[in-house]
Amino acid sequence: MEEEKFKCWFVNNLMNKKDNKVIISNTGTYNATITLDVAGTDYLHVYVDPDNQVEDETANDNYVLMPFVQKKLKANLSINTGFPLVDAAIKDYLKFYIDDVSSSQTSLIIAIGKNTSEQWQHNAKTLSLKSNPFGVISSQLKVNTAKVSKPYSGLIGTYSNSSKKIVFI
Repeated sequence: MEEEKFKCWFVNNLMNKKDNKVIISNTGTYNATITLDVAGTDYLHVYVDPDNQVEDETANDNYVLMPFVQKKLKANLSINTGFPLVDAAIKDYLKFYIDDVSSSQTSLIIAIGKNTSEQWQHNAKTLSLKSNPFGVISSQLKVNTAKVSKPYSGLIGTYSNSSKKIVFI
């Protein structure tokens, strides 16, 4: 069998500046360690087999874009849409931008989905706000005086008590 080789490039910024190249031979699992100067970097681009020299079933899986956030927002992510796989995907995505900490370590909670404990705990309070009330009534969103009955409708609202600010999505 002929030896297969493919390249893996790590690119920072959006200027296609190739900082490091790793060449891997044959198949198997490989670990590579590189050192990058990440000053001013917003995204890390990873290209594997950019010349498509390795035959695989899906040729569109050779690229990954990773956001590189140097100072993440500290917040508690409370996610419960009722769909566990969706919840996990949302959390995985938001962790690129948010340092998910326990609610005791932050004054900010981001509650996503109508099934979060924050939604149920504060729903009556957000529905009774004097200005721009919002919440859930009989599984329907209510914004101001209107019920929103369209599928996949959503809202973003905030509520603060003496110790926490909660963002509802």
